[in-house]
Amino acid sequence: LGTKLILVLGHTGCGAVRAATEASRGAPPESANLRAITDRILEGIGEDFDPAAAVEANVRATMRALTRDSAVLAEAVEQGVEIAGAVYDLASGRVRLL
Repeated sequence: LGTKLILVLGHTGCGAVRAATEASRGAPPESANLRAITDRILEGIGEDFDPAAAVEANVRATMRALTRDSAVLAEAVEQGVEIAGAVYDLASGRVRLL
């Protein structure tokens, strides 16, 4: 891959996470494509509907999914590539590593 680090970067106020939490409360998106995304997010965040915690949970779930769903990335991690997660705060412009 030519890289030493893969960074999964979530952000505060994430509309996809918000849509997923709304879907869990009985308001699923009409679009099948958006439903596929919100379903995947809900798998990662579980019952945690605190917006900040849900964004973090989504980042962590995405980090796990990278090596679970991609043999190439799983091999890269075995070869020393690291996967890290962080959250970008839209209000402050700061990035917080998880």
